[in-house]
Amino acid sequence: MLRNVAVGIDTGPSAQVPLRQAVALAAACSARLHLLAALEEPVRGEEDLLRPEGPVLEVALPEEPGPEDFPSLGIPPHLEQARQVCHEEAVPCRLHLHRGDPWPWLARQALLAEVLVVGRRSTRSSRLATCGRTVRRLLQAPQVPLLICARDPAEARSALVLYEPSPRGARALALTAEICVAFNLPLAVVAAAPHRQEAADHLRLARDALYAYSLDCEFLAVEGRPAAALLEASLERHPSLVAVPAAAGYPRSFLTHPLCQAVLRAPDAAALVVP
Repeated sequence: MLRNVAVGIDTGPSAQVPLRQAVALAAACSARLHLLAALEEPVRGEEDLLRPEGPVLEVALPEEPGPEDFPSLGIPPHLEQARQVCHEEAVPCRLHLHRGDPWPWLARQALLAEVLVVGRRSTRSSRLATCGRTVRRLLQAPQVPLLICARDPAEARSALVLYEPSPRGARALALTAEICVAFNLPLAVVAAAPHRQEAADHLRLARDALYAYSLDCEFLAVEGRPAAALLEASLERHPSLVAVPAAAGYPRSFLTHPLCQAVLRAPDAAALVVP
């Protein structure tokens, strides 16, 4: 079960989407939320915190801070708004501040949690281009499960996961199942292979792995390529969450892998990439 959830937040217009989805996930799983924020301006505080670049502050946010608490540290108002959202949902949170380039600090801090929640840009020019620079770098070689929120999130409907018989495939299936249990969502499991019988054999392993979960499950054996099967299933079922295992050893980076491109193109769905 999820015990720690991390979320990257900034001052952009779409920053509220990953924050609220991370809070909802943490609340559903009774988990602690880690707020990860990179600041462009220096934080006012003790001199040993005023380094050119690096960690600035890590603190458990009080549930009822006075109005002077945040200005005394120079913390921007949008982080106070984040704390308020956590307080409204009774989610314990911890704030982690950093000055400078959020990469690779964000990747290191994400190791505190079982999943890192990030957002997309609001542009509609291209579904793949909606991922900002930091998210694209995280996708090159994911170290922790990465939940990329939909640009225009709707009410949770269902989840879809691509299963493969490997340790990362088992992790993707288990994490998706935990999220489905927390939100009471139906789950569709798709397996793709050159021969349909091979895909059906893979699904038998998935059924065994899901035996301990109380879920409404559908199993789809597809003859063909995994990326095409995943995209077709997402277009047919319109899930609110699509999960894939991150392929290991792919040339250059996972960002260019067909599976990554397929999961990011799933319409109106959050993408879960599990290494």
